[in-house]
This record gives sequence, structure tokens and C-alpha cells, in this order.
Amino acid sequence: MQVCGIAEGLARWQRRGQAVTNLVVCLARKQRVQIQEVLPKAGLVYSERGNLTEVLCKPKIMPIKSATLLRIEEIEKQARAIAKPATADAFAHNDYRPS
Repeated sequence: MQVCGIAEGLARWQRRGQAVTNLVVCLARKQRVQIQEVLPKAGLVYSERGNLTEVLCKPKIMPIKSATLLRIEEIEKQARAIAKPATADAFAHNDYRPS
């Protein structure tokens, strides 16, 4: 039975090991031909119908400041606060001389 040249395409699908389940409409004859599912006896069968499950990604690791880093930042902040008024006073009295 010839189905408007589609038989060759179906044979190629079968050779690739694919399960074929389709309703083929022959437009030339305006007939509907139902093709039975054909499973190959050898080879792999690929199915698009599978269990859909969630895909989990690796957790994103965010950098966390350590206690030591926090202490160093606090010491630097205090040093800047102490240095600001000292340099401002030196400039105001013109006693500042870079070495």
C-alpha cells in the first residue's frame, strides 16, 4: 500500500530505531491511513514521553566575610577616623611638612 511517498520516510524512521506512531493524511487521495506503532527488534528506542522531574542546580556559594576580615576592616575604619582630624589640623596650622 503506497501512502503518497511517505512510506519511504517511515522506513527511514524505522531503520533509525525510532518508534513510529502517527496519523498520516494523504492529501492527494484525501484518505486517512492509520499507521500502527512499529517497535524495532534491535537497536535503541527513543521516547520523548518521559517522567518530567525537577532539575536541581548546584547551590550558588556566596562569599562570607570572616571574623578576622571584619576586625581588620573595623581597625582600618578607626585608623581613618583618627587620621582625618590630625591631617586637617596640620593643614590648618600649616605645620604639615611631608618628608
